[in-house]
Amino acid sequence: MTLCRAALAAMLAWAAPSVAQDPPEPPSGEAVLAELNRMRSDPGRYGDAIGERARWFVDARVYRPPGDPVGILTLEGPAAVREAADALRRVTPMPLLSPSPKLNAGAMQLAREQAASGAIGHRDRMGRGPGERVRALGGDIFVAEVISYGHVSARDVIMALLIDDGVGRRGHRVTLLDRQNRFAGVGCAPHSRYRIVCVIDLSSGRDGQYVPPGP
Repeated sequence: MTLCRAALAAMLAWAAPSVAQDPPEPPSGEAVLAELNRMRSDPGRYGDAIGERARWFVDARVYRPPGDPVGILTLEGPAAVREAADALRRVTPMPLLSPSPKLNAGAMQLAREQAASGAIGHRDRMGRGPGERVRALGGDIFVAEVISYGHVSARDVIMALLIDDGVGRRGHRVTLLDRQNRFAGVGCAPHSRYRIVCVIDLSSGRDGQYVPPGP
Protein backbone atom coordinates (compact mmCIF):
# COMPACT_ATOMS: atom_id res chain seq x y z
CA MET A 1 0.00 0.00 0.00
CA THR A 2 1.39 3.41 -0.93
CA LEU A 3 1.96 5.82 1.95
CA CYS A 4 0.29 9.14 1.14
CA ARG A 5 1.04 12.37 3.00
CA ALA A 6 -2.28 12.31 4.88
CA ALA A 7 -1.66 8.76 6.05
CA LEU A 8 1.83 9.63 7.18
CA ALA A 9 0.68 12.73 9.06
CA ALA A 10 -1.99 10.70 10.81
CA MET A 11 0.38 7.94 11.86
CA LEU A 12 2.95 10.37 13.18
CA ALA A 13 0.33 12.33 15.13
CA TRP A 14 -0.45 9.15 17.04
CA ALA A 15 3.22 8.22 17.23
CA ALA A 16 4.52 11.43 18.79
CA PRO A 17 5.96 10.65 22.23
CA SER A 18 4.10 12.32 25.08
CA VAL A 19 7.19 13.05 27.18
CA ALA A 20 10.93 12.72 26.74
CA GLN A 21 12.00 9.20 27.63
CA ASP A 22 14.47 6.48 26.82
CA PRO A 23 13.58 4.46 23.71
CA PRO A 24 11.24 1.65 24.74
CA GLU A 25 11.75 -1.98 23.81
CA PRO A 26 9.91 -2.72 20.54
CA PRO A 27 7.34 -5.52 20.48
CA SER A 28 8.44 -8.79 18.94
CA GLY A 29 7.28 -9.69 15.46
CA GLU A 30 5.70 -12.81 16.91
CA ALA A 31 3.65 -10.72 19.35
CA VAL A 32 2.41 -8.40 16.60
CA LEU A 33 1.41 -11.32 14.38
CA ALA A 34 -0.36 -13.01 17.30
CA GLU A 35 -2.27 -9.80 17.99
CA LEU A 36 -3.23 -9.50 14.34
CA ASN A 37 -4.51 -13.07 14.37
CA ARG A 38 -6.41 -12.39 17.58
CA MET A 39 -8.26 -9.66 15.71
CA ARG A 40 -8.88 -11.84 12.65
CA SER A 41 -10.24 -14.70 14.73
CA ASP A 42 -12.93 -12.54 16.36
CA PRO A 43 -13.22 -9.10 14.71
CA GLY A 44 -16.43 -8.21 16.55
CA ARG A 45 -14.90 -8.71 19.97
CA TYR A 46 -11.81 -6.84 18.89
CA GLY A 47 -14.04 -3.99 17.73
CA ASP A 48 -15.55 -3.84 21.20
CA ALA A 49 -12.05 -3.50 22.67
CA ILE A 50 -11.23 -0.69 20.25
CA GLY A 51 -14.48 1.07 21.12
CA GLU A 52 -13.40 1.23 24.75
CA ARG A 53 -10.66 3.62 23.74
CA ALA A 54 -13.15 6.34 22.89
CA ARG A 55 -13.59 7.05 26.60
CA TRP A 56 -9.91 7.98 26.95
CA PHE A 57 -10.29 11.28 25.10
CA VAL A 58 -10.00 14.27 27.41
CA ASP A 59 -11.35 16.65 24.76
CA ALA A 60 -12.33 16.57 21.09
CA ARG A 61 -8.90 15.48 19.85
CA VAL A 62 -6.55 14.58 22.70
CA TYR A 63 -6.26 10.87 23.47
CA ARG A 64 -4.89 10.21 26.96
CA PRO A 65 -5.03 6.62 28.17
CA PRO A 66 -4.41 5.71 31.81
CA GLY A 67 -0.83 6.34 32.85
CA ASP A 68 -0.14 8.93 30.13
CA PRO A 69 0.26 12.35 31.78
CA VAL A 70 0.18 14.36 28.53
CA GLY A 71 -1.78 12.55 25.83
CA ILE A 72 -1.60 12.39 22.05
CA LEU A 73 -3.14 14.89 19.63
CA THR A 74 -5.23 13.05 17.02
CA LEU A 75 -6.78 14.35 13.82
CA GLU A 76 -10.33 12.98 14.14
CA GLY A 77 -10.78 12.34 17.84
CA PRO A 78 -13.09 9.64 19.23
CA ALA A 79 -15.22 9.56 16.07
CA ALA A 80 -12.51 7.56 14.27
CA VAL A 81 -12.30 5.12 17.17
CA ARG A 82 -16.06 4.53 17.18
CA GLU A 83 -16.11 4.19 13.40
CA ALA A 84 -13.38 1.53 13.53
CA ALA A 85 -15.21 -0.34 16.27
CA ASP A 86 -18.45 -0.36 14.26
CA ALA A 87 -16.63 -1.49 11.12
CA LEU A 88 -15.01 -4.43 12.88
CA ARG A 89 -18.30 -5.51 14.43
CA ARG A 90 -19.58 -6.05 10.88
CA VAL A 91 -16.66 -8.29 9.90
CA THR A 92 -16.90 -12.07 10.14
CA PRO A 93 -13.91 -14.12 11.31
CA MET A 94 -11.07 -14.48 8.84
CA PRO A 95 -8.46 -17.16 8.23
CA LEU A 96 -5.45 -16.77 10.49
CA LEU A 97 -2.21 -15.55 8.98
CA SER A 98 0.69 -17.98 8.84
CA PRO A 99 4.25 -16.74 9.36
CA SER A 100 6.47 -16.42 6.31
CA PRO A 101 10.27 -16.34 6.65
CA LYS A 102 10.72 -14.30 3.46
CA LEU A 103 8.02 -11.77 4.34
CA ASN A 104 9.49 -11.56 7.82
CA ALA A 105 12.95 -10.92 6.39
CA GLY A 106 11.63 -8.22 4.06
CA ALA A 107 9.81 -6.46 6.87
CA MET A 108 12.75 -6.71 9.24
CA GLN A 109 15.12 -5.39 6.60
CA LEU A 110 13.17 -2.14 6.29
CA ALA A 111 12.62 -1.81 10.05
CA ARG A 112 16.34 -2.15 10.78
CA GLU A 113 17.26 0.29 8.02
CA GLN A 114 14.84 2.91 9.34
CA ALA A 115 16.01 2.26 12.89
CA ALA A 116 19.49 3.31 11.86
CA SER A 117 18.58 6.17 9.53
CA GLY A 118 15.44 7.64 11.13
CA ALA A 119 13.74 7.45 7.73
CA ILE A 120 10.03 6.74 7.24
CA GLY A 121 7.89 5.35 4.44
CA HIS A 122 7.75 2.20 2.33
CA ARG A 123 10.85 2.71 0.15
CA ASP A 124 14.26 1.57 1.33
CA ARG A 125 17.49 3.41 0.63
CA MET A 126 17.72 1.67 -2.74
CA GLY A 127 14.24 2.87 -3.68
CA ARG A 128 12.67 -0.59 -3.41
CA GLY A 129 9.10 -1.13 -2.25
CA PRO A 130 7.91 -4.19 -0.29
CA GLY A 131 7.45 -6.47 -3.28
CA GLU A 132 10.87 -5.63 -4.68
CA ARG A 133 12.52 -6.28 -1.31
CA VAL A 134 10.86 -9.69 -0.99
CA ARG A 135 11.76 -10.59 -4.58
CA ALA A 136 15.41 -9.76 -3.85
CA LEU A 137 15.19 -12.31 -1.02
CA GLY A 138 13.99 -15.02 -3.39
CA GLY A 139 10.24 -14.44 -3.19
CA ASP A 140 7.78 -12.64 -5.44
CA ILE A 141 6.41 -9.10 -5.71
CA PHE A 142 2.77 -9.48 -4.63
CA VAL A 143 3.22 -7.99 -1.18
CA ALA A 144 1.11 -5.46 0.73
CA GLU A 145 2.67 -3.48 3.55
CA VAL A 146 1.56 -1.38 6.49
CA ILE A 147 3.88 0.47 8.88
CA SER A 148 3.30 1.68 12.42
CA TYR A 149 5.45 4.32 14.10
CA GLY A 150 5.69 5.02 17.81
CA HIS A 151 3.51 2.30 19.30
CA VAL A 152 5.07 0.32 22.12
CA SER A 153 2.78 -2.70 22.47
CA ALA A 154 1.60 -5.17 19.86
CA ARG A 155 -2.00 -4.26 20.69
CA ASP A 156 -1.37 -0.55 20.17
CA VAL A 157 0.29 -1.28 16.81
CA ILE A 158 -2.70 -3.22 15.48
CA MET A 159 -5.39 -0.99 16.98
CA ALA A 160 -3.82 2.20 15.64
CA LEU A 161 -3.61 0.74 12.13
CA LEU A 162 -7.24 -0.34 12.32
CA ILE A 163 -8.45 3.02 13.63
CA ASP A 164 -6.47 4.72 10.85
CA ASP A 165 -7.03 8.20 12.26
CA GLY A 166 -6.93 10.81 9.50
CA VAL A 167 -6.39 8.32 6.68
CA GLY A 168 -8.84 8.56 3.81
CA ARG A 169 -10.42 5.26 2.81
CA ARG A 170 -8.78 3.63 5.87
CA GLY A 171 -6.12 2.03 3.70
CA HIS A 172 -4.21 0.35 6.53
CA ARG A 173 -7.40 -1.19 7.88
CA VAL A 174 -8.41 -2.43 4.44
CA THR A 175 -5.06 -4.18 4.10
CA LEU A 176 -5.25 -5.85 7.50
CA LEU A 177 -8.80 -7.05 6.83
CA ASP A 178 -8.08 -8.41 3.35
CA ARG A 179 -9.19 -12.05 3.41
CA GLN A 180 -6.95 -12.93 0.48
CA ASN A 181 -3.87 -12.38 2.62
CA ARG A 182 -2.86 -15.68 4.20
CA PHE A 183 0.79 -15.06 5.14
CA ALA A 184 2.59 -12.30 6.99
CA GLY A 185 5.95 -11.22 8.29
CA VAL A 186 6.67 -8.54 10.90
CA GLY A 187 9.77 -6.58 11.76
CA CYS A 188 9.96 -4.10 14.66
CA ALA A 189 12.92 -2.00 15.78
CA PRO A 190 13.73 1.15 17.77
CA HIS A 191 13.37 4.34 15.72
CA SER A 192 15.54 7.39 16.33
CA ARG A 193 12.72 9.87 15.64
CA TYR A 194 9.50 8.06 16.47
CA ARG A 195 10.60 5.59 19.17
CA ILE A 196 9.52 2.39 17.38
CA VAL A 197 8.84 1.25 13.83
CA CYS A 198 6.86 -1.92 13.07
CA VAL A 199 6.63 -3.13 9.46
CA ILE A 200 4.00 -5.73 8.50
CA ASP A 201 4.25 -7.40 5.09
CA LEU A 202 1.32 -9.53 3.88
CA SER A 203 0.62 -11.71 0.85
CA SER A 204 -1.77 -14.33 -0.45
CA GLY A 205 1.23 -16.62 -1.14
CA ARG A 206 3.83 -17.81 1.34
CA ASP A 207 6.74 -16.04 -0.32
CA GLY A 208 4.94 -13.12 -1.93
CA GLN A 209 3.37 -15.07 -4.80
CA TYR A 210 -0.08 -14.22 -6.07
CA VAL A 211 -2.70 -16.85 -5.22
CA PRO A 212 -6.03 -16.37 -7.03
CA PRO A 213 -9.11 -16.08 -4.79
CA GLY A 214 -10.78 -19.37 -4.02
CA PRO A 215 -14.37 -20.23 -5.06
